[in-house]
Amino acid sequence: MTRWDDEGLLEVVEMVAENEAMISSEEELSENFDNMLEDINCCPERLTETDVNCMFNDWKDGEAKDGNIHQIQDNQYCYVGKYGE
Repeated sequence: MTRWDDEGLLEVVEMVAENEAMISSEEELSENFDNMLEDINCCPERLTETDVNCMFNDWKDGEAKDGNIHQIQDNQYCYVGKYGE
C-alpha cells in the first residue's frame, strides 16, 4: 500500500506540472526568479543571501497564490539560483 507523504505528493505535483508545461522543479522556479530580478534591474549581485532568500520566499508565495505553482511546491522549494551562496 502506498502512503501519501509530502515527498510523494511533491513528485506527483511535479509530474503533472511538467505535463502541463508549468513550473516543475526547484531549479526552474529559481531560474524564473533570477530572470525576474534581472528584468527589474534591481542589481541582484549586491543583495545578501538573506535578502535573496526573503525576496524569493515572498515571490514564490505570490506564484502559488496566482496558481502558477502548487502549494506544496511553495512549501518545499528553496532558492537554488545563481544569486545564492
